[in-house]
Amino acid sequence: MICKRANLNFERYLSSVIRPGRYIGRELNAILKDHRSVDVTIALCYPDLYEIGMSNYGISILYNIINRRKDALCERVFSVWTDFEHLLRQHRIPIVSLETGTELSQFDIIGFSLEYELTYTNMINILDLAGIPIYSRMRGKKDPIVIAGGTAMFNPEPVADFLDVVVVGEGEEVIEEIIDVFKSLKAKYSERKEILEALKSIPGVYVPSLHSEDDVVKRRYVKELTKEIYPSSPVVPYIAVTHDRLTVEIMRGCTQGCRFCQAGFISRPVRELPVDDIMSIASSGIRNTGWDEVSLLSLSASEHTRIHNIIQVLKSRLVNTSISLPSMRGDAITQEFADVLKDVRRSSLTLAPEAGTERLRWVINKNITDDAILNSCEVAVKNGWQKLKLYFMIGLPTETSMDIEGIIELVKKIRKITGRSALKISISPFVPKPHTPFQRMAQDSQELIREKENFIIHEFDKKRIEFNWRRPEVSFLEAILSRGTRSLSKVIETAWKMGSRFEEWSEEFDFTIWENAFNNTGIDPYKFTTSLKGVKLPWTFIDTGVKDIFLEREEDRALSGERTLNCIKFSCYDCGVCDEEELKRMSRITLESPKEYTSQFGRRKRKSVIFAPLSKKRIRVKFSKTGHLRFISHLDTIRLIVRAVRRTNINVAYTKGFRKRPRIAFGPPLPVGVSGTKEYFDLFFDQPFSGDLKSMLNKVLPEGLHILDVKTTFIKSPSISKIVSLLHYKVGPIKIPEEKIAEFLNKENIIVKRKRGREEFEFDIRPFVHSMTKHNDDIDILIKFLPQGSVKIDEILSFFNIHKLNDITIERIEMFGEKDGELIDPFNY
Repeated sequence: MICKRANLNFERYLSSVIRPGRYIGRELNAILKDHRSVDVTIALCYPDLYEIGMSNYGISILYNIINRRKDALCERVFSVWTDFEHLLRQHRIPIVSLETGTELSQFDIIGFSLEYELTYTNMINILDLAGIPIYSRMRGKKDPIVIAGGTAMFNPEPVADFLDVVVVGEGEEVIEEIIDVFKSLKAKYSERKEILEALKSIPGVYVPSLHSEDDVVKRRYVKELTKEIYPSSPVVPYIAVTHDRLTVEIMRGCTQGCRFCQAGFISRPVRELPVDDIMSIASSGIRNTGWDEVSLLSLSASEHTRIHNIIQVLKSRLVNTSISLPSMRGDAITQEFADVLKDVRRSSLTLAPEAGTERLRWVINKNITDDAILNSCEVAVKNGWQKLKLYFMIGLPTETSMDIEGIIELVKKIRKITGRSALKISISPFVPKPHTPFQRMAQDSQELIREKENFIIHEFDKKRIEFNWRRPEVSFLEAILSRGTRSLSKVIETAWKMGSRFEEWSEEFDFTIWENAFNNTGIDPYKFTTSLKGVKLPWTFIDTGVKDIFLEREEDRALSGERTLNCIKFSCYDCGVCDEEELKRMSRITLESPKEYTSQFGRRKRKSVIFAPLSKKRIRVKFSKTGHLRFISHLDTIRLIVRAVRRTNINVAYTKGFRKRPRIAFGPPLPVGVSGTKEYFDLFFDQPFSGDLKSMLNKVLPEGLHILDVKTTFIKSPSISKIVSLLHYKVGPIKIPEEKIAEFLNKENIIVKRKRGREEFEFDIRPFVHSMTKHNDDIDILIKFLPQGSVKIDEILSFFNIHKLNDITIERIEMFGEKDGELIDPFNY
């Protein structure tokens, strides 16, 4: 990646940062356009690491919508980790886009996706690294328009001073309107204020600097889901990301009415993607990416009226592809549903009871009985799920000690059901959120939350149960930023200046910074976590479609322990979202929803062990891995090649089980940052193959990974890893005197310190160095590849006091095995 203006090659710095593959770009299906060929340029920013941002489906959707226009382009930007930030600031290098290495200040629009309040300091850090003033009022005509959207923007006030424009609601349609308006005014060389005034006229757009007290911003939403919204060729990351699979959104919205759940109220009404569209998106996505898993996305996948049909058709059409479902309602797993899922991967199942007693579940409108939860667990264990995950909240309105004890008792009952199956319990403190019936409720103090946590821990400290606790301070800060006012902008800025980064990461969260930020700005954080009864809420100007009187009525019903049933299945409760046309559409969803599947009855067949058939053919492949791809790991390289093989549709042998993968065997790992000019892998076939494998693979492989040759080998001959005993590296340019090399080779022991997890230990690297030869400014090193391990090049160079590798090229130019006293490469062994 090149920073255009500074003409700096980022790659020379990547060898010194963690997971450099985050920053290289140029992935499969990434879209590169010439900035001079379009009218509007947009940098789409996600204020978290690449691995998190690339798992966000909204980013993928907007990237697709913008880039399919001929008059606009969209490039991606993610937060850089603290090590890379330090490097950028040290060398005064601006943050740039992934696609073309363009500085953010050169884009027309910078769009942030803000899904979580604890990423606010990351957002202003990106702006600062780009050299863009963090406050809207400080920006001039040449600065980009800074826009934000996402679920956190249903109360944008804490960050309103940083933003020029806020989009409230779903962005698929409004982004096109923003581009059209901006394009017309850019052509007229309009002033910044004129552009903001024009954008303010778009429904769903909030401009903080021009907002008046009487203005109402009505949430935007897409009335009908169609396949045209979604990408058919999503970008495929080189490195492993949080959700490393094809995502297909099958439904949007939820009318279960859980009173704590913001998503359930701001995403209404329910809209289902037609089954044919789901199949089309899944089929094209798998074909164009090579992923081996499809994840069905919605707030509650089991609520889709045709979920059984969807799963069955996906199973029949997508060969060697597994299907996964997100978190399920506690009563979703019936035997009928389990039968439909019988061929679907069942490693873990996530259920969300939320509360420990039925009484408290009625308060929060989680309409699930204890018996239904226990039945789901029984069915799951009986049908082969290996791990159960359960989500609970503590600190919910009206909660008593009996409700905490209810969590303990329910978990004990579930533990008896799961037996040897793994059980994980996640417990989080309640956070009151805007636009929910609990938006005015107080949050329990941190001390009380800890007291409840300790009570639960005491009951289970010796049980075989994995517990995951969310720190009370994290939920406390989330509540403040969720319900805060514009006064918090100074707190956020102060915390950022004090070093706040990646607060959403538990290991990075530092509550002391925030305590100091509140003290320094003189703002009382507790006023945002106490009851807001009778207080004017800072987000009242945002109209989600759900009426205030409905939320108030739901709050009253909660305190009375009254349930409100799902309006799709029962009756309309007049929340305000649906007009007459919408009510008719909702009726059609209910009436036109047959379960188009057949269920098996009678005794279930006994499980049988399936053995993979012996492969009939093995082809050895020689390839090179150079350029930017040297910054991805060995495991990332394996994933890249596996996906490439899947995209070719060649008839390779596959492993058995729920997660079927092409049978490929690789040679010794190539270290990150090291190029490989002659690497190898074996590809196995169950059936005869006579095609041009080299050409077929090169057509689907990215720049930097190239097939050099292929050769059929005897199926019973040794594997690459058994053949190889020596690895040949070339390092340079590097100035090491001949006598220092001789000193190294003459030593019996050379001890270095290594880390395994948090433990440090000593390791003797000398037995692993076969030879070292100097050729001008290059060093050839032969390293032994032994069962007990090997040595790293940087460990060898540290002996010569060489620690910075930025300007040194390291290549692995060959590998050898010994046969009849000769060194032979795996291709000719």
